[in-house]
Amino acid sequence: MPARSEYMKARAAPQEGKRSKESVNYSKGSMAEHCGICKHFQTPNACELVEGHIVPSFWCRLFAKSKITSGALRRRG
Repeated sequence: MPARSEYMKARAAPQEGKRSKESVNYSKGSMAEHCGICKHFQTPNACELVEGHIVPSFWCRLFAKSKITSGALRRRG
């Protein structure tokens, strides 16, 4: 296992091929548009396109709504 300082440096380094939060206007989302329903969101707190820890209730200009809609998530019965 790498030393703790090496581990922290690796976590802080930009993720290859991903954009910074600043470059995509990462900010507070809305009920209709937020990371948690974006097709690029990766549970629990990541994104295919944006680096770092992603909060599901936030948003960025790369938002693309997932094909799974809230209606598909409702309980039946």
